[in-house]
Amino acid sequence: MDEIVLTADTGRTTGTRPSRRSRTAGQIPAVVYGLDQDPLAISVEWPELRRAITTDAGLNAIIHLEVSGEKHMSIVKEIQRHPVRRDVLHVDFIRIDPDRDVTVDVSPQTTFPPRSRSTSRNSPSAIRFVSPTWFYRQVSPPTWIPMRL
Repeated sequence: MDEIVLTADTGRTTGTRPSRRSRTAGQIPAVVYGLDQDPLAISVEWPELRRAITTDAGLNAIIHLEVSGEKHMSIVKEIQRHPVRRDVLHVDFIRIDPDRDVTVDVSPQTTFPPRSRSTSRNSPSAIRFVSPTWFYRQVSPPTWIPMRL
């Protein structure tokens, strides 16, 4: 597996306006924290970040952040996106220690082998989806309604 190295810039000013300006320039504001070290406000380039998180490992990829000549082994903790446009607004990286276990969320993906045209419907390799049967009971309208409850 290739090592994913992401170059990050420090010295970004925090706040809404500077963050919006950096996103317009193609820089995504981010923060690196964890391992009992101080949090570090950084910004990463969007094309590099996109290449880092679209690997086979997805968001669970181990990313080596290079900040001011110093490397931080990290993974993506959270990506904040715009609710409508789905643009990346902010990324949280968490430092990891190679000697400690890391717990990550993995989304299962189900893949089925392609079905050939020669496969019959009765063969065990054919996949059939059965729709659920809905049961309902027809209720007649009431014949009498009390005046007082």
